[in-house]
Amino acid sequence: MDEFPKGTEFTERMRDACQQCRRLLPLYSGDYWESGACTTEFDTYWNQHFGNKTARFIVPLEIEPCTVPDAHRQLLFESLHTLTSTEAKAAILAAIAGIPATGTTATDPEPTFPSIASTPATVADWPESVDSLKWPLADHDEARLAFAELITRSASFRLLAIKGGSETGKSHLTEQFFTNAQRRVTACRCARFDFKGTDQLDSALATFAEHLAVPLPPPSASLSDRFRHILHSLAQRPHPSLLIFDTYEDAGEADRWVRDSLLTSLHRYSWLRVIIAGQEVPVCHGKSWEDDSRVLRLELPCPAHWHAYAQANKRNFLLSFVETAHEAVKGNASILAKLCGPQT
Repeated sequence: MDEFPKGTEFTERMRDACQQCRRLLPLYSGDYWESGACTTEFDTYWNQHFGNKTARFIVPLEIEPCTVPDAHRQLLFESLHTLTSTEAKAAILAAIAGIPATGTTATDPEPTFPSIASTPATVADWPESVDSLKWPLADHDEARLAFAELITRSASFRLLAIKGGSETGKSHLTEQFFTNAQRRVTACRCARFDFKGTDQLDSALATFAEHLAVPLPPPSASLSDRFRHILHSLAQRPHPSLLIFDTYEDAGEADRWVRDSLLTSLHRYSWLRVIIAGQEVPVCHGKSWEDDSRVLRLELPCPAHWHAYAQANKRNFLLSFVETAHEAVKGNASILAKLCGPQT
């Protein structure tokens, strides 16, 4: 489509162009969404072709990080702003694969690729390793070591699923995962959501979105749709992100979103890590995310672990005393954490 000549009426020419053109490639950016002309052009093309069901050839391309309005989020788009010109060219060709050619051939010189050098843009990534993890809890060794690997660049898995019975310390663990990720991984966006607290759903989701630095999802949407909105927002600006879900047995209808959307995206999103803890967790064996997962069965910490925890907190308890307490409360992690934890 040529530039509109001066002296012609913009709206009429735009309407004619939208009727004649075979495809529309909107270039998403902050300027694009602030331009009334661009969004009017988008809507005109949409109404002309999608309303008549004569084409499906809208191929949105995000050329700089921006917030896509809710009305346009239903269209998937390709993000180019973190790619080199060669990578972006391949991504565009993949995005338009299957769209019939119009027979025209570009003859103008190839334009300079905007705002991107010939080398990949610098993008925040997970660290090579993380030291000095704070661990104010009886030491679940396997969970601690798995978490230390999960939040590194070379992690062999991206989902850590922790299954355990009541009072095995799952909530204590997820709280420590959240605290350590915030304090020890500078570039990490991290949020924890406890399904047990869904009686305060709006408040919990607001905090979840705030910790991830993404827009608050529409309050009228279902829980699954609101999580979908949050994940979509994260994907627009790829950045190391850790999502922690506790008390998963109470996930309800959100379980379908986790299995059908979140976990199936793990192989595509190298920046994403997920921790799910509960008496029940999603099945991984035989699923598309199996190779991206590690599943741990959490047992009650033994008296020796609680004794070491007490010693670390300058509680000079004898092991025999901790063994007696452990037996008396049947290994209840909440009670033992208070008994052996820091003195208040």
